[in-house]
Amino acid sequence: MFDFIQELTEARMYKNRDTLYNKSARELGQIIFATIMMIEILRNIDPNYAKTYIRNTLQQNRWTHMRPSATDLHNLLSVINNQENYDKKIKADPSVTIPVLALRRYMRDIEGGRKDKQLDRSLFLKLQDSLKVTDSRLKWIRRQVADWNYVSKGEKVLVRRDLKNLMQLLSIHLDIHQHFKNILTSH
Repeated sequence: MFDFIQELTEARMYKNRDTLYNKSARELGQIIFATIMMIEILRNIDPNYAKTYIRNTLQQNRWTHMRPSATDLHNLLSVINNQENYDKKIKADPSVTIPVLALRRYMRDIEGGRKDKQLDRSLFLKLQDSLKVTDSRLKWIRRQVADWNYVSKGEKVLVRRDLKNLMQLLSIHLDIHQHFKNILTSH
């Protein structure tokens, strides 16, 4: 009946303040980090989807507040970037931050079809530090994703499976997660 609808770009998991209840800034930081890792993998295996998702994330260029029509990544970045506005819903942690300029550069590169491996690798490490990611699985995933073109096919399968499983625990209904799970079966 609604076959004409190709894709909904509305946030699925993090639409408003109520969806943040009992989360900590560190938990949200892990979800953001894992989402960026998924985007980088999709950038390599499904670049059109990655570009579209990033374009939708950048649509409201300022990450100032949550919007029901924005991507989950946009909304999570808005929360971490403005924790003081959400401190009644989340456990704020001012040490959890976002390198906004570097992340925007990365997203604009994806949108424009450009890639700078060194800058991207530097961003991933900076994100890991600023988002206070301590999970050893996410650190291993970051190392593999940063060197994606040099990773064996078997390791790529492991990375994608581990990231999918980790997201099952962290945030199963994230808008990008369903596409990421579906792409696992086709690549």
